[in-house]
Amino acid sequence: MKAILFMFVAIAATTILLDVYASVPFEISETGVNVESYQLDTEMNSIILELEVIDSEGILEITFEREFFDAIYQDQDDKFLIIADGDLLAYKETKTTQSRTIILNLISDVDEVEIFGSHLMGKTVDQNDINISEIQEQNVQLSDEKELLTKQVSVLSTELEDMKVQENLLQEENEKLGKKIFEPDNLIKETEVQANNFGSGVMKKINSFTTWINSFF
Repeated sequence: MKAILFMFVAIAATTILLDVYASVPFEISETGVNVESYQLDTEMNSIILELEVIDSEGILEITFEREFFDAIYQDQDDKFLIIADGDLLAYKETKTTQSRTIILNLISDVDEVEIFGSHLMGKTVDQNDINISEIQEQNVQLSDEKELLTKQVSVLSTELEDMKVQENLLQEENEKLGKKIFEPDNLIKETEVQANNFGSGVMKKINSFTTWINSFF
């Protein structure tokens, strides 16, 4: 489904929530995706889409007129920063001198997409304050750190599981050997029994030796 509609509302507040079925200031083409509503954030110069991916994977194609929404840095086209449910989202793009079209591949659990540019509705972000490419690099670094932390947690979890396995093996080995013998009282009793047995054996040998000696007299 393709709809080209024209905006007729004036942006008076920082963020305005509009029904997707009202006029939209950009062109939307959906495949396996339902765009439910959108917001225009004139403070952050971003467009926030609330949506539902109704297939296992959906495709969303959006065309912006450059006068309405664009990403420019030092008079050159810059990349849009696109975040889907908090994660950086890659995209494909086609563009002309008048418009830019981005194509997003969305998985089934995505329900919010935010697109950052350098200007929205004639309001331009100070280039000294925000550079979309720099933000993307920072986001990539954060993603790498997140991945590293995830790996470290996974390693620790594996080591913990190994420790549990070793503990279970030691318990099983202890049971096979008869763990009661390692209790202090039982250990003392077992030592006394061994001592008595040794003493009896020695006395028997002494008596036998005495009897043998007496046999000569």
